[in-house]
Amino acid sequence: MKYIIFGDDGKEYGPADAETLRKWAEAGRVLPNTQVRNVMMKKWNKALDLDFLKDAFEKQGEKVEEQKTAFEHGMDFLKSIFQPQKQVKEKGTAFKYAYVHDPASLLLRAGAALFDGILLLFYAIVLTLLFSLEIKAGVDANMAFLLTFVFLFTGILLYYGIALGVYAQTFGMWFWGIMIVSSDIGEVFLGRAYFHVVMMILLGIAAPFVVYLNPKKRSLHEYISGTRIIRIAARPKS
Repeated sequence: MKYIIFGDDGKEYGPADAETLRKWAEAGRVLPNTQVRNVMMKKWNKALDLDFLKDAFEKQGEKVEEQKTAFEHGMDFLKSIFQPQKQVKEKGTAFKYAYVHDPASLLLRAGAALFDGILLLFYAIVLTLLFSLEIKAGVDANMAFLLTFVFLFTGILLYYGIALGVYAQTFGMWFWGIMIVSSDIGEVFLGRAYFHVVMMILLGIAAPFVVYLNPKKRSLHEYISGTRIIRIAARPKS
């Protein structure tokens, strides 16, 4: 019996016999939601519906778990605590991913942070000048300081939240060619972007160490918020 695979790139692959299909599934080239049909029929079905592939899909999952490092298992544990469990939609087959994105390196992140830091420094200087004017106008020093701090924090939150949620990158990230995406390389909207920013403020001090040690180059706040920072330029998949 021969089968045809329908890739997410809109192309058909095959025909392939059952044994070849099993090897593709074990190698991760065919996933449970991959569309498959018998060459004698026009109806498409999910690969998971084929009984002879179920063992291959189990091995596929076991292989993914075995290849995880201790660090990745630790991150999975943290995500199970901070992120609610939800039904995850299967991705398309490997045929779809002709190109892959590299994670943003620590150097690129540092460059973007420095660029954005300079912009926010000018904002802080303006607030400081206003703080001085408030004191000269007779405003209580403690109240003026509190207002300045609130405006500074709010400005930082708005800058990062709107920039990441709407444009997927800040000015610094744009300059250095990196951007934010969801864990599955999808779009990040305002809600997730603001959650990412809040986690970044709380855990950002540890980010350089985690990114340096983590082979996947993701920080704790990225794992918790379900995001990742990647390079904009993609490379052909080997």
